[in-house]
Amino acid sequence: MSALAKKFEMISVAAPKRAARLAEVISIARPAEEKEMSAAKRVALFLASPFIGLAYIAAMPLVAAVALAWFGVRALAAKTPLKVKKLGMIAAAPLLGLGFIVALPVAGVTALGSYALKAAEKAYAAGR
Repeated sequence: MSALAKKFEMISVAAPKRAARLAEVISIARPAEEKEMSAAKRVALFLASPFIGLAYIAAMPLVAAVALAWFGVRALAAKTPLKVKKLGMIAAAPLLGLGFIVALPVAGVTALGSYALKAAEKAYAAGR
């Protein structure tokens, strides 16, 4: 028997065992109670799918432009002296500051709301 025939015989003998083991692993990994998707959810996904696809199509040029700019900046930064990198950081600082100006009030209000809810929960528990 040739080496190729022996390998084929080994594979054909081991395949059912592997398939049975794979089925066992899949049945273990899958939760016992799989919830079926409701008809309303299926209809909602069916109706929303064109808009989701449209969002992907509309976002693709923006994603491509950002990726192109990112790769270009990385390639330029690898070949440029330190002064150019510092100028780039100086140019990016206002945008970073603007991002913090927009994001930090939202984070502050969220933290304040969290503390207020905890205090209200304690007051409610103490009042019982």
